[in-house]
Amino acid sequence: MAKHLIVYGHGQQDPGAGGNGYEERNFTRYTLGPHLEKYAKQLKKNSIDFYDKSLNMYYQTQAGRGAYTTSTSYASVSEFHLDAAGSSATGGHVIVSKSFSADKYDLAIAQVVNKYVGWWGSVKGSKGISYRSDLLNLNVYARRGISYRLIELAFITNKTDMQKLVKNIDAVAKEMVEAITGEKLSGSTGGSTNTSKPSKPSTTVKNTTKYNKGDKVKVLSKATRYQTGQPIASFVKGSTYTVKDVKEVNQSNSKYAFLLSGINSWVLAQDLQKVSGGSSTTNTNSGKKDYSKDYYTTNPGKVKLLKADGLRAPNDVNWTGNSKYGGYYPAGTVFKIKGIKTTSSGLPRLITESGFLLTANRKYVQKI
Repeated sequence: MAKHLIVYGHGQQDPGAGGNGYEERNFTRYTLGPHLEKYAKQLKKNSIDFYDKSLNMYYQTQAGRGAYTTSTSYASVSEFHLDAAGSSATGGHVIVSKSFSADKYDLAIAQVVNKYVGWWGSVKGSKGISYRSDLLNLNVYARRGISYRLIELAFITNKTDMQKLVKNIDAVAKEMVEAITGEKLSGSTGGSTNTSKPSKPSTTVKNTTKYNKGDKVKVLSKATRYQTGQPIASFVKGSTYTVKDVKEVNQSNSKYAFLLSGINSWVLAQDLQKVSGGSSTTNTNSGKKDYSKDYYTTNPGKVKLLKADGLRAPNDVNWTGNSKYGGYYPAGTVFKIKGIKTTSSGLPRLITESGFLLTANRKYVQKI
């Protein structure tokens, strides 16, 4: 039995690349990740461990951990990424150390990329393999004698690449697990079930509602997750937004997903309701109130998380963007606070030392 390690690229304060409604850090962890983890559990002759998804291995390696401390008991390390360039750039590839030749597992992984997305033009003559010596984790593993490859699945900046990848996400995950380990898995795949907790695909999509760009829609209170898998914040539910874009997904109970203004996130049709008139909004409370009972309204200096939570972008004071933009951290994590920002209604947000925003809610953070 061989043991392997899978790493999700970027993380912590580094979101990686972005495009077409996706963010690299979250796509690998919460869209692809659940499928990889599902198939890893089905292995009988091999095993796969997953690097702590709350961490960025590159950052950890810079600090003397990460690739430096990975156990030599691993037969291989596979790090998943998405590439970025102009919108016309397309395809994926597998990066290995130029000190070695690609092995049969590297080539098998490259074939999976080619099957579902195609190869990036520069590697078509080398069977989907790119040989490099300028990446930190790559070089550390090469020196330590541990087989490592970095997998660029597709260009996040190419709409067609992402459509192909999402449509076949379950099959991609299964075949990646097979290629990494060399072990064939039984059973068929489940298509593009694209949530952080994948459900069994429905044979019949019941909700075929298609809104048009410019339509006003309300996010229903029963909604739990965005189409890309991240949880929907409570303030989003019941709020009205304008449809910016539409895509066909055939996911869960919905044929379509819609990119909404203000939160810039994709929501399934089953979680929306069209409204007549009104304006796009995320917060209807325009008055001021005293939040001091439930929130820190003055700088607490240093806090620790009482519950796992994420950091928001430095300017996302209204909580309209990605809830894990600056990383997602477990309970007990300590942050130094350098100031406070407030919404128009006076709701406070803590400014961390890195500039990212953290909740000031006393149920989530405690002054230390």
